Amino acid sequence: MIGKREELVQDLRALVEGGFVWGVKAEFEAEGTRYQELVELIAVARLAGVKVAVKIGGPEAIRDLLELRALGVDTVIAPMCESGYAVRKFSEAINRTFGEQFQGTDFFVNFETTTTWGNRHDFLTEVARSQNIGGVVFGRVDFSLSSGLSREEINSESVLSAASEVARACLDCDKLFVVGGGISPLSLPFLKSVAAIGLSRFETRKIVFNPIILEVESVENIMLKAVAWELRWLEYKREGNQKVADEDSSRIQMLRERWIANDE
Repeated sequence: MIGKREELVQDLRALVEGGFVWGVKAEFEAEGTRYQELVELIAVARLAGVKVAVKIGGPEAIRDLLELRALGVDTVIAPMCESGYAVRKFSEAINRTFGEQFQGTDFFVNFETTTTWGNRHDFLTEVARSQNIGGVVFGRVDFSLSSGLSREEINSESVLSAASEVARACLDCDKLFVVGGGISPLSLPFLKSVAAIGLSRFETRKIVFNPIILEVESVENIMLKAVAWELRWLEYKREGNQKVADEDSSRIQMLRERWIANDE
């Protein structure tokens, strides 16, 4: 496992060359990242010299926030902030858990449903006035699905129009804007359109890119390498989980045999 970890670190360092990759990402929410998996991902990221973003379970996931404060992650993202009130509750949760210790940690809220779209004015007003929320992550997949569109329509004009409006609002209030969800080479026209307004980063499930990558000819190749890295990470994680699952196998077998022998 040590050798494979070093391979992960080296491959991640290679992705970082040129300043194209901001860092890696994990989710307590949809991905269901376990604590030990996150600790391992942070170790790999630190060895590679990149940052770590984590999506928590919701606007008031206090335990998640406390754990991430202890681990010292760089960015925390709150999903399902569908109203100005939810944004305000997340801001209050940050104050409650991080207090003045939040320097060095950035906080973002997800913009990911048509409900949020309907509440966008209150939502963006709260983001603008917040002292500890640094920006918005536009989740294209959930936004598309909640709009009655298919996953294949994440690059559609309607989704681009919504993302562009939110990007302009973030630009106006000096907040960062990030795009996520279904990122692939097919997303490049969409991303370049948003970048013309203001794009701070964009992210796959595991890799967070700096927008400078959109300006290089090898962008598609680099994005495919990011997919390959995520695959290797999943294989590494699976091997570690399998090792934990098997660690008591011999004793279980011994106790079963002893019980059966005694029962006879």
